[in-house]
Amino acid sequence: MSPVPVVLAGARGHGRWHVANIRRLEAMGVVRLVGICELSPLTEEESGGELPRQSADFGELLDSTGARAAVICTPIPTHTPSR
Repeated sequence: MSPVPVVLAGARGHGRWHVANIRRLEAMGVVRLVGICELSPLTEEESGGELPRQSADFGELLDSTGARAAVICTPIPTHTPSR
């Protein structure tokens, strides 16, 4: 089975834990990190390895990478209000 291409939205702050977990799963051959959505690009060190495609436009990132899964980790003020 091929690794699932995944993008991460929000890779700083709490998102660093998601970067580490995605990289762990990548080493196991489960996923492949194909994109990171951040307002300012990450460095290779911040991304935990080779830099994937980066964009501040989540829709563009999904379209351009062919991602089949996404991890969304954005600051609480950006979340949709609960009803």
